[in-house]
Amino acid sequence: MRKNVRPPMPQPGKAKHYAATPPDRPKEPETLQWKNLFTLADEMRRTEPWKWMGSTMLFAVRIPETERIYYGRFTGNSGELPGFLALRGLRGLCHHLLTLRGFTPRSLERSLTRDALGLSFGTKKTMDKDDRTLLTSLKRFYRGGDVWPRFRAQTPWAPESLLNAFEAEDLAPLLSQAMVVAAACRADPHFLAGPEPAPGRVLLREGTWDEDGGVSWESHWIATAVEEIRQQMVPGEPLLQELADGLKHLPRNEDVLRLALRDVAPPHQEEHEESLFSLQGSWERGEDGTFTEPWGGKSFGDHPLELPLRQLSSRILSRSALPGTVVVHTPYLAEALAPLFRSLEVTLRSEPDAPPTA
Repeated sequence: MRKNVRPPMPQPGKAKHYAATPPDRPKEPETLQWKNLFTLADEMRRTEPWKWMGSTMLFAVRIPETERIYYGRFTGNSGELPGFLALRGLRGLCHHLLTLRGFTPRSLERSLTRDALGLSFGTKKTMDKDDRTLLTSLKRFYRGGDVWPRFRAQTPWAPESLLNAFEAEDLAPLLSQAMVVAAACRADPHFLAGPEPAPGRVLLREGTWDEDGGVSWESHWIATAVEEIRQQMVPGEPLLQELADGLKHLPRNEDVLRLALRDVAPPHQEEHEESLFSLQGSWERGEDGTFTEPWGGKSFGDHPLELPLRQLSSRILSRSALPGTVVVHTPYLAEALAPLFRSLEVTLRSEPDAPPTA
């Protein structure tokens, strides 16, 4: 068992405590939080751990006194900008595995599981207005290429955004422990495998609070069940079952409900960027006409399927009847909705290549 009380780098303005649950309305990070993150970023840029840490060298970090686990990896040795990516929970781990299996950034599966906090180093041209405003407010200036730090939060079905205060608080120990792990791997290339190497085992850095207010970190090795990862690819099942139980006694009519996921990415989107999708549908032989519902929500922690499924259920309930046939135009969507329509004994047909009918 390994223990590291203090990472080998400065950490000004350490937070008093890590929040166990996210706030209802996350606020912007405080100046002290940003300064701490930039100090850690500068240390990472000087050390350049991506030179010996490959993108497949995965490890986990648990935020102290919480259940939040992030799976971290360094970027920069396979065409990406140099930096660090902290994948949130099993959904983020699933995203990593899909990437290893060759799923493209535009794929539906990767868009659904895209959930991470990231730091990348690019040129001045990679910085947008928000980045430049932030650097100016902190009086930080950089020169040269691939040295400008850029912090981003990634969530399913949404564009990248600046960190909020809750995410900034999580990212600080993640960056710190990433450097600890990188240093250990440089000294011992087999460090991540642990004392008893086995397929599927991942190093977990876990911290606990000391009496003096510091954090003690220890190394463990954990295994994740394949079934747990699979469940991340079919989210929303409990909500579907809840909806199915509530609609079992509604009568059926001869209407047809057509559902599809449509790519709503901007026309000039870069090939490496993740796609954005919206749930679209229409009723045939019904008076409601076409409806379009967005995927996901803006508040922290919203499940990417929760919002549209609840809106879909309200559409059905408002008609006081169920459609006789449901046509789904995307195989993934068919898999996600199948438990609901099987429970209701409604015909479910999948037409992957057909466009949604207005």
